[in-house]
Amino acid sequence: MGLPKCNRCGKPFKWRTIIKNIWGIYRPITCNNCGTKNKITYLSRVLVSLSIILPMLIFGFYLSSYSIGVRLIYMVLMGICISTFIPFFIKYESYH
Repeated sequence: MGLPKCNRCGKPFKWRTIIKNIWGIYRPITCNNCGTKNKITYLSRVLVSLSIILPMLIFGFYLSSYSIGVRLIYMVLMGICISTFIPFFIKYESYH
């Protein structure tokens, strides 16, 4: 298991590029080696959204006895922690 690679030349994308893509608007990533545009697959988009949002909501509900500020801090920190590992599980496809 590693970072996603370009579908044309096989060069792995940088972690930072993938994180920006996930937290941005899912724009296609252009390979620095061959220039091919790669976009995140629909299934990966769904999995990314669910893997970030669901734990945040569950933890937010679990921590309902705390103030809203504390819950928000925990939810944001959880989202950040989860998103650091997501680039290793998503898939990209060539974009024409």
